[in-house]
Amino acid sequence: MLRDTGISPGEAHTIALSNLAKQLIPSIFSTQKIDGKIVALQSTVSTAYTASRILMPDLHEQFVGLFGSSFLVAVPGRDSFFPFAAHPKHIIDYMSGVVKKPPSAF
Repeated sequence: MLRDTGISPGEAHTIALSNLAKQLIPSIFSTQKIDGKIVALQSTVSTAYTASRILMPDLHEQFVGLFGSSFLVAVPGRDSFFPFAAHPKHIIDYMSGVVKKPPSAF
């Protein structure tokens, strides 16, 4: 299919990311804090593109300032996106409970 358009796979990838970035609305996150430190975020605005943030090349840059170089992102459904600190264990336990909720619970 790409061959017929004359677009290379790399060009198609660049175009797809550009189009995705245009669809992503700025997220407004509620924060989860432990001992005054932000340990998890939950998007308060959900669209069909919310989970697509995981594909963005600058994802790491967006959250490294909050969580340090090691963090996790749970994507339990297309309109769910939860970045959170990879430590301590109780954060992971908390987020595990969040992502097990049915999509209708959000």
